[in-house]
Amino acid sequence: MHHTFTRICTCALAIAAVLFIGSQASAQGQGGPAVTVVNTPLPVMVTNQAIPGTPVAFSLKNGAAFTVPMGKRFVIEYVSGECLSLSNPVPIPEISVVTSGVLNDHTIAIPFNPNPSISPLVWQVGHLVKLYADPGTKVTLTMNRGSCVLLFSGLLVNL
Repeated sequence: MHHTFTRICTCALAIAAVLFIGSQASAQGQGGPAVTVVNTPLPVMVTNQAIPGTPVAFSLKNGAAFTVPMGKRFVIEYVSGECLSLSNPVPIPEISVVTSGVLNDHTIAIPFNPNPSISPLVWQVGHLVKLYADPGTKVTLTMNRGSCVLLFSGLLVNL
């Protein structure tokens, strides 16, 4: 019974394929009017949606600061680096920036615990961020314990 059903399905599929191919052949015209394709160039304007600015990168150690040039806003986009301490608890780096005239402190999370058998303990960090620092103000790195060296990268944007 199973073989009979398989043969019927196979024959039905073959007949459907022949009918489909035949209908395609008869649907094609025997010729027609000539068609001319004209490629008319369209005006193309490309705009860059990224923030226009000058790329900048620098590193800071505990208590150090970077002064944002006058007439520029510093857009910090990435912070990475490493922190050291002789024992737990985890060091907590804090970035201070002035945005729209207000001092803001941003804690940088330390995501990984180091190998406790190695001294000093080393924590590595890397975060996408979006922090803004006003012209003429300082970007400062402070620590509650341990020491860090952080690399900041972003853009200096004209105001």
